[in-house]
Amino acid sequence: MRNLNKDKMYNTVIIDNFFDNPDYIVDYSKSLDYKKSDMKTEGNFWPGERSESIEKYDKDLFNFIVEKILSSYYNFNFEKVLFEGANIYFHRIPSDMALLNSTHNDTGKVLAAVIYLNKDNSIKTGTTICDKNGKSKVIVGNYFNTMVSYDATKLHTPTGYDVSSDFRLTISAFIENIKILEA
Repeated sequence: MRNLNKDKMYNTVIIDNFFDNPDYIVDYSKSLDYKKSDMKTEGNFWPGERSESIEKYDKDLFNFIVEKILSSYYNFNFEKVLFEGANIYFHRIPSDMALLNSTHNDTGKVLAAVIYLNKDNSIKTGTTICDKNGKSKVIVGNYFNTMVSYDATKLHTPTGYDVSSDFRLTISAFIENIKILEA
C-alpha cells in the first residue's frame, strides 16, 4: 500500500451534472442545522455557516460523493483506493458578504472539492485556483450541479459571494490520507 499524500499532486477536475437529482440535494440541505466556524475550538475559519459532515446524516450520500470524486482520479477496476478521513459539508455563505482576501490552502488536506448548488449560474461566484504567488490560474464558475476538485495544497479562494439568492450554497469536501493498494 502506498500513501499518496507526499507524492501525488491532484489536477483540477470539473464534473458537470454531478447529482442525478440536484433539486433533492438542495431541498435536503434546507432540513439541516448549520453553525458558524469557531476559531477557538476548531482551529480554522470559514465564512458563513456549515452543516455537520454529511456522514453523520446520510452515509450513502457521503459515500457516493467521496467515490465519485475519487473516481475522477482513479480507475476502481484496477486500483483499490482507501482513505483515512473525509469531511463533506453543506456550506452557506451570505450573498452580501464582503470578499476579504481569503486566498489559502487547506493544510493537512489532500484533495478538496466544491459542488455548486445555486441555480443562478455565474463565473463571478465560483472558485479560483492560484499559482504559488497567489495569482489567478484557473477560474471555475458557480454553475448549478457542477463539481470542481483540486489539490487542497494549491492556493485557492472563492471568486465571489454575490449571488441573486440569499446565500451561496455549496457542498465542500475534503479527503485525506488517500492510499492505493498496488498490484
